[in-house]
Amino acid sequence: MTMPDASHDAPRDPAVPARAIGAAVGQITTAMIRQTFPHWRIFWQDGTWWAIRGGLEEQDGPRSLIRRVHASADLSVLADKLCAQDWLDNLDDDALAAVYRGNPTEPGL
Repeated sequence: MTMPDASHDAPRDPAVPARAIGAAVGQITTAMIRQTFPHWRIFWQDGTWWAIRGGLEEQDGPRSLIRRVHASADLSVLADKLCAQDWLDNLDDDALAAVYRGNPTEPGL
């Protein structure tokens, strides 16, 4: 396994497809994600981008939407997941419960 080179935001392993790093198309880099979400540990392992943070994860109920681990083969998909998670993280308990029930109360959802 080869980890991405932080200075270039691209895995050194030529077997890693360019689509897996997103930076190859100039859309997003690991540095951008790390700066935007500093409380997440972002890394590449065995063909997958991972984002991990500390804390306990509930398995049921509205708080189960507050995830501690996200993964994707595509860096831009991981960024989307982290954006959605950030939105969920910032909801109050009533709004989070509404999202969990599938009835979000915020306009435009």
